[in-house]
Amino acid sequence: DPRLLYKHFKVPEKKWCIGLKRNLACYYATGQVIAHFDDDDMYAPCYLSVMLKCLRDPKEAFILRSMNQYNQWGSDQSRQEIQEMMHALNFEDTGHGGQPIALPEKAYFWMSSLLKGEWGAAVCKLCSWFNFSLRERAWGHCDATESEVPFTKDTRQEIYGWGFSLLYLRSAWQAVPFLHIDLGEDLDFVYSFREL
Repeated sequence: DPRLLYKHFKVPEKKWCIGLKRNLACYYATGQVIAHFDDDDMYAPCYLSVMLKCLRDPKEAFILRSMNQYNQWGSDQSRQEIQEMMHALNFEDTGHGGQPIALPEKAYFWMSSLLKGEWGAAVCKLCSWFNFSLRERAWGHCDATESEVPFTKDTRQEIYGWGFSLLYLRSAWQAVPFLHIDLGEDLDFVYSFREL
């Protein structure tokens, strides 16, 4: 595929950490949106189009989750859960739009383009997915939002890690690049946007 760019660096395999490798890949990327894939994972044909839809309109992510989980527009419980998530993520509909949040200066250059452009969020990722167990030869479902702990800004780290499903604006990466670490670079990246 001529759209793919292959870069080879002659360094020992463990010499560079995952965060550095991600930053190099983002540096060479030319598109507006960057998507992560794991080479040993399978993705649905509609994966990118659905994730792009959620990046354009973050409220769609909660509608899709509710419809998928309950096969309808949502029960009272799902509506309450969605309202809690919307509140925690500052997307709640008060009739006057979302609540204002204080942004650090480095975020203004890309945040203004979000507000003017086609994008409604800087980053999105999956909160649930299917796993196949080779030992049991069966499919299982992992939903990182299923927890006894109430959804707050400081809980449910499982939702924000797992870099195999990240989709984000290149301009957002330019504002907050990955830390040069081997474990947790994806979690730190997503958390950086939660704090903006």
